[in-house]
Amino acid sequence: LMAAAGLGSRAWKAEDFPDVAEYLKTCDAALDRGEAAVSYRHWFMPLVSDETGQVHVSGFFHLKDYGWALCARATLRREAGDIAGFMKDVTTARRLARLESEGGAVLHWGNGSFEERLVIRTIGIAAGAGHLTADEQKQLAAMLAAEGSIKTLDVDVSWRWHILDVAQRVATGVMEPDELGRDCASMDRAAVDWDEVMQMIQSEMDGVVTALKSPNMKETGLKERVAKLREESGGDSKRIAGEDRWTYSERLAKLLMASQIQGVMEEAREQR
Repeated sequence: LMAAAGLGSRAWKAEDFPDVAEYLKTCDAALDRGEAAVSYRHWFMPLVSDETGQVHVSGFFHLKDYGWALCARATLRREAGDIAGFMKDVTTARRLARLESEGGAVLHWGNGSFEERLVIRTIGIAAGAGHLTADEQKQLAAMLAAEGSIKTLDVDVSWRWHILDVAQRVATGVMEPDELGRDCASMDRAAVDWDEVMQMIQSEMDGVVTALKSPNMKETGLKERVAKLREESGGDSKRIAGEDRWTYSERLAKLLMASQIQGVMEEAREQR
């Protein structure tokens, strides 16, 4: 309801939306606990995959609701003249956005970036209305400077472990090869040296991470690298007659990386 009404990004008073105002009152204690929670620097939001490979993040989607509620209460407080309450809410919401954006997946970064924009709009409402004193404006400026710029997702965290996790699930039989795509459907799982595949993936990801440090996505060379990996892998996971275990494992690792690097590139492009 708060999102639909845009209450985190518009000025409003309790009489405009009495039901929402009353609901926010019941949430005061819960919202206030967030101020202490975001002050802890050891933020931990694990990505946990089950036996099907589905990734679960506990409580993730509730954080966006929490951010909306904080910003809605902040604008309500500002209109009521409670500048101290307004400052507390926008500071808490912005710290939450920062912490969330540092999670291990693009959904964390995306959610944190959304909440960052919401907080900035909330602050802009108060500043644009001209209701803040010079000292209050200085407090806001200091808060913005202290938090710094929102961080981008480190693909070395999310994608490296995602690809290794995929390889591990295929190796142990939790995931079937054809789930990786048509190119992998003919894989002879028992003929693969999976320890070797894991080491090759690690080495290839080192190169990917280095390439992504380029400020220009077109200059990373990853598109060409994907094409080369696919060419060297033969584009098929079927074991060639007479192919030794090491050669087959190397070729399969290249095929896996060719299929996964595309996802890394898309994620990096979305960040930028």
